[in-house]
Amino acid sequence: MRRVYAALLGVGLLALSATNALAVGCAMCKQTAEALGEEGQDALDVGILMLMGTFFLLAALVIYFIYNRAQLDKQNAQAALIAPTDLPR
Repeated sequence: MRRVYAALLGVGLLALSATNALAVGCAMCKQTAEALGEEGQDALDVGILMLMGTFFLLAALVIYFIYNRAQLDKQNAQAALIAPTDLPR
């Protein structure tokens, strides 16, 4: 479970460290959206949503695999504790 918390903390710190670069991108997107027509703004919105969806899908997969690995480790640890009592005497 500590690994999950450490991974989430690392992702959070990485996201917070990129705020300056993201602020410049927002101004550029605003200028581009203003220069485009209504259809261009809709296309820009769809593109942004697709990029966000890809990121969240990848993040969800990483979290799923970390969680799954932690559950397997927990089951293996419990099996190691139970196994010696199952042996014939």
